[in-house]
Amino acid sequence: MTLQPENVTLDAVPAGPNYRFDHVDGHTVVPFELSRNGLFYQVRIGESKPIWFTLDSGSGATYLDRDVAKRFGLHPYGTKTVRGAGEGTVEVEVIKDVGFELPGLSTWSHEIHTVSFEGWEEQWGRRLDGFFGYDFLERFVVIIDYKAKQLTIVDPAHFHYEGPGTAVDLEFQRRLPFVRGTIVVAGQSEDSLFLVDSGSQDAVDHPLIAKSWDARSTVAGVGLGRETSGTFGRADRFKLGPFEMEGLFGVAGKGLGSHLIGGQVLSRFKVILDYQRSKMILEPQQWSVRMVKIETATNSARLS
Repeated sequence: MTLQPENVTLDAVPAGPNYRFDHVDGHTVVPFELSRNGLFYQVRIGESKPIWFTLDSGSGATYLDRDVAKRFGLHPYGTKTVRGAGEGTVEVEVIKDVGFELPGLSTWSHEIHTVSFEGWEEQWGRRLDGFFGYDFLERFVVIIDYKAKQLTIVDPAHFHYEGPGTAVDLEFQRRLPFVRGTIVVAGQSEDSLFLVDSGSQDAVDHPLIAKSWDARSTVAGVGLGRETSGTFGRADRFKLGPFEMEGLFGVAGKGLGSHLIGGQVLSRFKVILDYQRSKMILEPQQWSVRMVKIETATNSARLS
């Protein structure tokens, strides 16, 4: 396991206000398993047994299965109403001051939501007990290396990047990150903001997909909320920064997930999420070179 992330300089750092790294230079590397373009790794809540989490940049909060919360003796202080990928609203229970233990990292004072995860194991093809959302991602710089199956978590105050990747701007709306991209379907082109959703199995979702030559009906809005009808089809091209991808499949649906890029796109890159600088850095993975076209010769990123 490589402890020093490639193209990243790390300085020795003290503990943050609500987290602590075991390593003196303020980072840790967490191995993960890949299933349906989702990354799965183990965490603990206090001294609990390990449970399975994923990373969901398309969520404005961290979630835990309600049955797991009850088993660990975590008591809600109230409820909230939220919107998810599906139609309508969902009532969630809210638990304050939750602490998590990952390999090499302790992070605490999280406010989390709990709901029933019934049916999600079938959706992902494996057990899922919870996922980290905005409140976790905004604390750190998070590097997702799909090829190496490693999640690197770094103290943002001491993160310096000088590598071959391309930095694209993140625009936040209600704690959710969006990037600007261009989709072309059946000869029609549209520039839009797309939710960066590492918790989605899809490639690219957009209402223009409904005009695809081979469009067909499907189920949309899988996740929180009620499932709805949608249209499955293919995009001719999708452009994100200097990268262009062809033949991506997606869904035309409604609601929060109607404009997004999911795991099928993100897994073609090493992805660096830097919420505090409102940047996402993309390094094309070698195995995806045939699918990704780099249109500019000088597109390296430097962040410090």
